[in-house]
Amino acid sequence: MSYKYIALLEDWVDRTVLKQTMREEFGVGLSGEVYERPVHLQPYFENEYNEGLLPQAERLCHQHICLPVYQGMSTADTTLVTESLKSALEQQKSTI
Repeated sequence: MSYKYIALLEDWVDRTVLKQTMREEFGVGLSGEVYERPVHLQPYFENEYNEGLLPQAERLCHQHICLPVYQGMSTADTTLVTESLKSALEQQKSTI
């Protein structure tokens, strides 16, 4: 059984770059986000609500990642994920 461990990123983090770095440099894939787009911006509501209506919901959708977590995950796997995240964030911060 697996699920998602949600981490909220700071505003300066480019989520796309972070995910790419973690996959390419560390072999850690991050699954899809829980909510790619907030409910009020889903196609069903496209004619009723505009972007900017709920800025906090929009920010949360754009600034979170889902770290891998699953039953039987070893300490080594956990360390790999956390150390990879730390390194990828440090790399990105050094370019700002």
